[in-house]
Amino acid sequence: ISKRVVIFFLCYLVLVDGLRLNTGTDWLPYWGHFNSIDDPVPGSFEAEIGYNILVSFFANLAHGYTLLLLTIAFVVYFFVFYQAYRFGGGLISVFLLYATLTPYLGANRQMLALGVLTVSLPFVFKRQFVLFTAAVFVASLVHVSALLFIPVYFKEALKIPCSISLIIFTISVFEYESLMDSSNLLFSKI
Repeated sequence: ISKRVVIFFLCYLVLVDGLRLNTGTDWLPYWGHFNSIDDPVPGSFEAEIGYNILVSFFANLAHGYTLLLLTIAFVVYFFVFYQAYRFGGGLISVFLLYATLTPYLGANRQMLALGVLTVSLPFVFKRQFVLFTAAVFVASLVHVSALLFIPVYFKEALKIPCSISLIIFTISVFEYESLMDSSNLLFSKI
């Protein structure tokens, strides 16, 4: 597959995701959050500080929700697809990956965190814990659930069997709710 085809496909996906209107899992809360970032309503949508900084930048300097969506789409698709292609998946993996990501249109914070987390994958294989942790930390500033990715580093390092990894992952998912409750202390709004 030529580089032009890949670039065209990436641009197409970014435009489809970034130019959507009133579409996605959390369209209204994110739209309201964008429009009230400087004057939040108590008890309304709350987000991590990294996402709030990004929204504030686009609301105050770039003046456009669509530009924010295009930027998020670019980061997500570029990094996720680049890593899928890079790690030997080829273009078929990229198409399958897109099919699995489509239901999450509108999950802005989660998808942006996923895009940032893919940057950490080479650090797992190169055994660069500090850089891996830094990437996970940055992703957690956008969505705290990114912290659930930390065990990936140790699974690879310790050669933990898949069955044990599945048990650890299941426990992590159940503990996620308590993490979300305590995250308000760590990642409060601006």
